[in-house]
Amino acid sequence: MKDDAFRKFLVLVIIILFVGASVIVPNVKILTNVENIFSARAEEISGGTSNNSPVFGPSNPANGSTNQPLSFTWSIPINDTEGDVFNWSIECSNGQSNSSIGDTNGTKSLSLSGLLYSTTYTVWVNATDPDGSGNYTREWFTFITLANNPPIFGLPNPSNNSVDQPLTFTWSISISDLEGDNFDWNIECSNGQSNSSIGDTNGTKSLSLSGILYSTTYTVWVNATDPDGSGIYTRGLYKFTTKASSNLIVTITKPAKGHFYFRDIFQFPLIINTIVYGPIEITVDATSDAGIEKVEFYINGKLKGEDTTEPYSFEWKPIICSLYRIRVIAYDNDDNIASDEVVVLKWRAHPILILAGSLFILRQLRSKQSFRMTFIRGTVLNLKRVRNEYRARALRLHYTEFSGLRRVSGTIKLRRVSFAHGPFIRSYDIGPLGLTTYIIGFIPGGLT
Repeated sequence: MKDDAFRKFLVLVIIILFVGASVIVPNVKILTNVENIFSARAEEISGGTSNNSPVFGPSNPANGSTNQPLSFTWSIPINDTEGDVFNWSIECSNGQSNSSIGDTNGTKSLSLSGLLYSTTYTVWVNATDPDGSGNYTREWFTFITLANNPPIFGLPNPSNNSVDQPLTFTWSISISDLEGDNFDWNIECSNGQSNSSIGDTNGTKSLSLSGILYSTTYTVWVNATDPDGSGIYTRGLYKFTTKASSNLIVTITKPAKGHFYFRDIFQFPLIINTIVYGPIEITVDATSDAGIEKVEFYINGKLKGEDTTEPYSFEWKPIICSLYRIRVIAYDNDDNIASDEVVVLKWRAHPILILAGSLFILRQLRSKQSFRMTFIRGTVLNLKRVRNEYRARALRLHYTEFSGLRRVSGTIKLRRVSFAHGPFIRSYDIGPLGLTTYIIGFIPGGLT
């Protein structure tokens, strides 16, 4: 109780002294002393000076800039006016960042890479002065990356909607990327053939076409994709029409069907077969809108020769008497093929036959009989040999009769004939077996 009473007394004394002093001392002096006391206290608290946060200079590239590359270094000057060290960080919206602690004034940067085309990015910058009671500066900046163009196409070869194209050729088109990026491409034709490549560079791309049809319109699709440009692509559609089929015609003009040739010279027509005596030049007539490449000559399936210039021909000199199949194949410049053929009977007088005939003639001359020999050629019906004589019905039989220095020629039609068998008689069935026969040769005597 005594202590509380003493305290109250002490407080009362101090109040009385303070009031009394304010009455005696002028008011101005008292206020001045009070201000000086508070001013000294403020300087003690603040250290004597104020502190500013770090300041930013202009960024590089500038805020809001466009057409920036996909990899570059973003930077900004950061300075503390009091020269204090500071902490800073730079962070981009693509996830890349850079920072430092206790750094000094200067340009601070962030290396950026892997950015996307035509994209807006934000960069946040923070700088803090720990010595300045944590004063800081924060700002954000934006930039836009450059646009990426898709691959571009040049003019196709052949041109779009072209006509009269061959059945085998190479279709091509140039493909380029303006930024020099690698790209994927494919070319496909409506006939099912295609070609493609991955990670290719600028240049001409092609598709080899074959086996296509005449007078047909085909479509070619082209696609080029730039995977580095976020998958942007270019697509094109082109058409072409193949030419009409060329009119290739080939005909064997000699030996012609149903003709008789003696040493390459036509003698007379025959009803059915073709007969050749001695060597003969096979001639061919071949025409095509596209032009003739070559003509091949086959005898009984074997290639004997070819000719590439008009007139198309091949000299044939067979030795053995027999039936032969002459076949020619013509090729034009459009890869068309045409053929023609004829079956011929090849007859040739052998030395043995000549010797036998000479002996026969010599025997005739030695005999006291008058010499008489007949050369016959033609077509007969129902040829039969009765003892030493032939009998038949002549459909058309030509004869030349030699008697001494006298020669008589004629033709027998639709009459019965008979003649002696001789060493130079040759006969060939040219119709139904045993009915129609072509006969040629020399006979002793004459026709009856």
